[in-house]
Amino acid sequence: MKKFRIFILLPSENSSGPVKGAFALANNLVTITNVCIIFIKKGNKINDYLDPKIKKIYLKGKSSNFIKKIINLRKFLRNFKQEELVTISFCFSADIINIFCKDLSYSISSVRGNLFKNYYFDYGIKGIIAAFFHILMLNFIDIVISMSNNMKNQIDKYLINKTIIIPNFIDEKQIKPFFKPKIDQNNNIFKFIFIGNLSSRKQPLLLIKAIEKLHYKFSVFLDIIGDGEKIEELKKYIIKNKLDKIVIFHGHKENPFDLLSKADVFVLPSKSEGISRASLESLFLGIPIVIRGVDSNYLLLEKSNSGSLFYNDEDLHSIMIKIANLSKSREKRECLLPDKFRETNIKDIYKNVIFNLINYK
Repeated sequence: MKKFRIFILLPSENSSGPVKGAFALANNLVTITNVCIIFIKKGNKINDYLDPKIKKIYLKGKSSNFIKKIINLRKFLRNFKQEELVTISFCFSADIINIFCKDLSYSISSVRGNLFKNYYFDYGIKGIIAAFFHILMLNFIDIVISMSNNMKNQIDKYLINKTIIIPNFIDEKQIKPFFKPKIDQNNNIFKFIFIGNLSSRKQPLLLIKAIEKLHYKFSVFLDIIGDGEKIEELKKYIIKNKLDKIVIFHGHKENPFDLLSKADVFVLPSKSEGISRASLESLFLGIPIVIRGVDSNYLLLEKSNSGSLFYNDEDLHSIMIKIANLSKSREKRECLLPDKFRETNIKDIYKNVIFNLINYK
């Protein structure tokens, strides 16, 4: 293989799913070559583990001066004329910058979800136009990666070169110390957990209402980890309906794994998902999941006792308690993560994709 160097382009340093995914990817790829993460603008620093061999760089220039940032990145990339360069971008702004540097490097874009649905929930009707523009501009990227067949089929309608499927994955070494094989045998208490952005797309209020239905018959608790636009609305609902003793807000937590490992079931009622990192983390820790039957969520439930999909909002509470009972009935926990999402397999796929790009493009 030719000598090469990888640059991962991200909009900003924060605790979003794409950034966490990029960190996991960098930690794996640094075992085969030099890796540098480049942030377009500064944000709230993420505390996820990052291999010390990986450099982090923040593009110079004001956040609004996009052209200046492109110029600065091009200058930076020219410092490595003796090596083949690969730039992997995550999200809209990073994809744009990647396109303007493709004469200096081989470009890869990693698409993280259902763009039309995600943009619509974030920006309304204007989001549909933005999603269409985002997909069309991916034609200028050498390789586009999607995480599932559903995502691939959506994007491929508008691309000249078809996408490659590489599933989402997690940094297993970071999470493994929190694995607890022993199950809490107190069958009278059921612990549920939600991890994610508190937005209309993620549907946290639906989950709270499901807990409200269950607590009349069962001893249930819900831990909510995350922050977002719906936080005040959710807190008001909880206080109004006297649920503050059973629904606990923890805010954003850089390390949610200790709480997650104590749960009976992870629940994500999101209207649209790529392949949820929190779902992958739950399954890795042996925690079954309840997720909406949208996009490619069914791929996560390959192993027995790994949870259930739900399709109708009114069925959520009954499915939750069914899976909680099954979770309690096990003798011990075991990893429920399907092999296709294991990081060793994903690393090999990325390695082959980059090798073929550099040697045969």
